[in-house]
Amino acid sequence: MEDMMTYLPELYKKLKKLFVYYIVSGIIFTLVISCAIMIKKYTISLYETYDRLLEFNIRYLKIKVAIKDVDESIKTIKMLLPANLDAHSPEEFILITLDDLKSRMDKAYVTVTNIEDKGNEIQLPVNIKGSLRDYTTMVNQVGYLQSLKFPFFAINGIRISKSDVQAKSLTTFEIMGALKFPKPGPQTTETVGQRARGKI
Repeated sequence: MEDMMTYLPELYKKLKKLFVYYIVSGIIFTLVISCAIMIKKYTISLYETYDRLLEFNIRYLKIKVAIKDVDESIKTIKMLLPANLDAHSPEEFILITLDDLKSRMDKAYVTVTNIEDKGNEIQLPVNIKGSLRDYTTMVNQVGYLQSLKFPFFAINGIRISKSDVQAKSLTTFEIMGALKFPKPGPQTTETVGQRARGKI
């Protein structure tokens, strides 16, 4: 009996120590699990932040390319615009170009009608007829018409025909089109931009 009474305090001490050990171990385990969960969440957050950063960089590069394209378009538009844009009206530009056209195609018969207001542009219908002595000359003339900028020449059609005159075969060509100039205003930039994209 005395041995048992002596052993009980020691057993109580051991159980107490074991109990404390289990409590401390449980607390440490809980802390480890909590830290692991926090680290996992933090890692996931880092990956999400990294993905968002990559997406931002991609969008930034796209915006940068878009801005560069806009700058290039503006440069192209400025190159296409005549230096003395404010010095003449659209009608005057058309008539000046018509005189140059007649001087360049002095062997052709150039006819025009009235200048027309088409809303966002002013245009002058032009009809060019002439003898087709060689195709190279006609091709060069068509190339010249297509190279005009302000006003530009819109070709509606080209007709080549043969006819017998005094027992001689005569080949003629006819170019139908119009000299067009955008009207000053908000629509001018859009029309010029469309013309610029067609040149690129």
